[in-house]
Amino acid sequence: MRIFLIILLVLLLILAIIMVSRIVLAVEFWNGEFRYAVRYFGIQVYPFKKEKEPDPEEEERKAEEKARKKEEKEAERKAQKEAEKAERKKRLLAEKIQCALQKIAERSDLIGDILSAIPGPLQKLLRSVTLGNLETDFLIGGEDAADTALLYGKIQIAVQNVLAFLGKYIHVKRKKVRIACDFTADESRWNIRCKVKVRIGTAVAAALWFLWKYWRAGKNADKTIVDPRI
Repeated sequence: MRIFLIILLVLLLILAIIMVSRIVLAVEFWNGEFRYAVRYFGIQVYPFKKEKEPDPEEEERKAEEKARKKEEKEAERKAQKEAEKAERKKRLLAEKIQCALQKIAERSDLIGDILSAIPGPLQKLLRSVTLGNLETDFLIGGEDAADTALLYGKIQIAVQNVLAFLGKYIHVKRKKVRIACDFTADESRWNIRCKVKVRIGTAVAAALWFLWKYWRAGKNADKTIVDPRI
């Protein structure tokens, strides 16, 4: 009996540690590259790290190097085309980020009304979310100085409004928020990274609340009597 109680206490302790721990989603868009990772207890659980394959023999390496040299010209052409495509995607994504910031700032009142109307368990879930290590490096540039200054002012206001709005519902911890303006730059630069932390216990409680609501709704629907004459 004593052994059973000890095992039960150990299991409850492990469960308590799991419930109060946080899962971390690290997201960044830096230098035109989007990366993300999910970590738990400091261990990256997604995407899974692939094991390194053993290095080939020295002779095979030399053969591969010779083959690469022969195809060097063709590879350079392909790389140039891919770079041009990546640059176009980078500009498109930067424009989307700019539009998203402006739309969120413009519709913050409407979004606030929607969030304030959500049920209590979901509000607790939001309050358990932490937006930490927030770092931005926005450099506003462009050919026209007047348009660049105008865009800089809009982005500055939009970012501050978005952060203030998020701070009402979740915990926001800034590391470095930099927004600069460069009239000599041909185009803008959009770099951002952050870590979203959610307590597992709160997420599980919200999921159980959803399941309970769904079960209650199905049970009430079964009790509903429908007149066959209708």
